[in-house]
Amino acid sequence: MPNVFTAVAPVLYGAARKVPRELVGVLGAVTRNFNDMGVARGDTVKIGLSPVATLSAFTPSQTYTAGTDRTPTSATLTLAQENVSSWNMTAEEERSLENSGVAQDLLSQTVAQHMRAHTNAIEAYAWGIARRAASRSVGTAGTDPFATDQKPLADALKVLLDNGAGNMDLSAIISTTAGANLRKVANLFKVNESGDQGLIRQGVLGDLYNFAIRESAAVASVTKGTGTGYQTNAASHAVGATSIAVDTGTGTIIEGDTITFAGDAANKYVVKTTLTGGVVVIQEPGLLVAIADNNAITVGNNATQNVCLRRDSVVVVARPGLQPQSADVDQMTVSDPVSGLSFLLYRKPGNGMASWYMRTVFDAFAPNPYAIVQLLG
Repeated sequence: MPNVFTAVAPVLYGAARKVPRELVGVLGAVTRNFNDMGVARGDTVKIGLSPVATLSAFTPSQTYTAGTDRTPTSATLTLAQENVSSWNMTAEEERSLENSGVAQDLLSQTVAQHMRAHTNAIEAYAWGIARRAASRSVGTAGTDPFATDQKPLADALKVLLDNGAGNMDLSAIISTTAGANLRKVANLFKVNESGDQGLIRQGVLGDLYNFAIRESAAVASVTKGTGTGYQTNAASHAVGATSIAVDTGTGTIIEGDTITFAGDAANKYVVKTTLTGGVVVIQEPGLLVAIADNNAITVGNNATQNVCLRRDSVVVVARPGLQPQSADVDQMTVSDPVSGLSFLLYRKPGNGMASWYMRTVFDAFAPNPYAIVQLLG
């Protein structure tokens, strides 16, 4: 089907239209490994991981003994995701645009719209990785965390501190609905109480409780698993256990679900691995309270899963796609000024028309789940 460009007729076009862009708070909050070197899907990137330190008793001595051996490891991230978008123009369409005097501007808008689509997809993918890798959840499903005040952020920070994540380089990535409610919290926009006029004067969501507040269009409501009636199925699950044996129930318990135990209702654990073969796996650091046999398990309700995290808890890697060099294919790398992502852009002439393509290869993983917490809404 031919493209239709009647909307860009000079009489209707007027001034250049700026392409709208959604907020990409996740990409601004995590460790990013972006560059403009083209790769193929399936290429790998290694990320170093330091081992956990161990302690032992100290005995005074006149001699020194060798230190304990330390064996760093690495995680290999395979770039398994690749997206492509495309458009085409016939020779007549190109000539019509050239005659109208808006060809260059329309091409710029087209490229920006495709960058927008790719960036939004990677933002949503990274958010999905982060929310499913969270150690625990705070807040109430179905109730915006900032409907009344900003205090749920303090609960999120407590989880991170208890997990050993510290309070440096933290971000809270929230939905625009949560952002709107946060802007309405009275003591934040009263300068005499907040000590800062940024929110009321510029609408800046700055730092709260050591979290850089970032909004993302990707943050959305998530549908929970259908599991009901499950109980623990072991004499005891010790503190720190992550593999939980279950029985008696029906339905699904899926990745990213929040579950609680009757004997530990204060802690909401996030599911790492979907219930399979009578075992559900929760994220590290695991149980905070020992759980006995036949302990009722409750799957949390549908919720908007905002996330609070430390920057190095999630790594996102993205590269332009790789295309063989060819005399009849024009190609170049283009960079998105909003997200910092780079994309391969190329044009292939055909019979009376040309097709344009934009490609990107990417993936993400969460090496430090203990430094992520869901903030439910």
